[in-house]
Amino acid sequence: MDSTQAFSLNQEDNEQFIHRNSDQQKRGDQGYGKSPIRFAMLIMVMLAFLINQNCYDLNNIGTPDYLYYVEPFYYLIFFLMSVKWIEEWGLYRTFCFALIIQTFALWFGRSLNEKVFQTDLVGPTVGELLNSLAQVLIFNSITKVTSSWFDHRERIIATGLILIAFHFGNLTTQYYLNHVPADDSKPFDWQYENFRYYLEAYWLGLAIVNFGLFLLFAFFFKHQPDQMPSKSQTDRNKPFNFHLQIGTLIQEKNAKLIYGMCTFFLIYIFSSPYNFRWYVFEEAVGNEFNTVREDIQPYLYMAGILITSILITFKPNYKMALAITIIGNMLFTFIGELGYLIPNKTVFFFGYCAQGFFNGALKLIVYELITEISFPVSAGLSIACLHVIAKPCILAVTLVSDQSDDAYQGTDAINHIFNDIIQFVYLVGLAICLVLVAKVDLKTKRLDVDLLHQH
Repeated sequence: MDSTQAFSLNQEDNEQFIHRNSDQQKRGDQGYGKSPIRFAMLIMVMLAFLINQNCYDLNNIGTPDYLYYVEPFYYLIFFLMSVKWIEEWGLYRTFCFALIIQTFALWFGRSLNEKVFQTDLVGPTVGELLNSLAQVLIFNSITKVTSSWFDHRERIIATGLILIAFHFGNLTTQYYLNHVPADDSKPFDWQYENFRYYLEAYWLGLAIVNFGLFLLFAFFFKHQPDQMPSKSQTDRNKPFNFHLQIGTLIQEKNAKLIYGMCTFFLIYIFSSPYNFRWYVFEEAVGNEFNTVREDIQPYLYMAGILITSILITFKPNYKMALAITIIGNMLFTFIGELGYLIPNKTVFFFGYCAQGFFNGALKLIVYELITEISFPVSAGLSIACLHVIAKPCILAVTLVSDQSDDAYQGTDAINHIFNDIIQFVYLVGLAICLVLVAKVDLKTKRLDVDLLHQH
């Protein structure tokens, strides 16, 4: 099969593609290079991801656990719809639609309060239902955005910056809520109304900013750069064909194995340092854990993303990077678990924070590696396929975690044997993946094409 058959060309790109091809024939050039406005595009995309995570956090303040289950479930039920939007309707329409939904999510999350429905649950529920749909659309397009606007030397750093912005959304919400003015001498009802006032003000402010971001996208976001950034993007000369690309992906040697490993990595990143250690470690080390969890570990997580993106940019060896990252996660997961079992707070804090660094590194590698090994299958479809497998698994793990927390909460943390077993299951899984990485051939086909045709 000719590799160009599987490249995507959405409807919004068609006229520009034809126009650009005509101009290129007149000029006699190859039509690819760097766009001077690519950084403005990146900043707007980063803001969209940051606000989405802020909205997620606001919707889950003081609400039942069921809202945590909406987002992973949406990746399953909106799989085909998100692929259609990204690949057939294009990034411009996808982001405009997502930002409109996100604006309504923020507005309804604030406005549908107890004054309207006699309960504070309706607003966050409606808000999360809308915000999760927006997240599916923008997150499934993450590497399509970066590969469309940045060449092979820049796109992995751009992907890393978007992931950092998404993670930073958690910190901005937490920082704001931690600095809400309070007066413990006042009655509880007064304190609650005071907190709700500042909470709704933050909601409103984000809704206004998000609407402004939508206007920027609508009037200034370009469908695609005038010149494609790399050879792997300029060869898109066929309409998007879902069945053809899925068939190409299924037939790809080692694709199922690599998708399986990356699914396990996303489950591990999501749940190992968070779900199965939340109540356990909080009971074991008290308030000191909050300082580590909120003020140290998140920044090491983001540092792991940034440093890894820079290193891979200069030395694009995914096999070596993945092996080192897996070893680091194994080592510090074990150290964190050991520090908990001894127990020794210093050992635990060190293991937990270092694990955050390697979690961030692993997450970046997962998204870029999936896009690389799936080429010439579209980046949007490859990421959507990863999410449709991984997110339901994460949902199942979250349900198990919540059940274990309910069962063990209030008992001595040392009796949480279930949580210890889970950590060792992850260690075994990482060890198996390390062996598979050593044996499997991780072909970076997209990168090879770009390096072959670089100027």
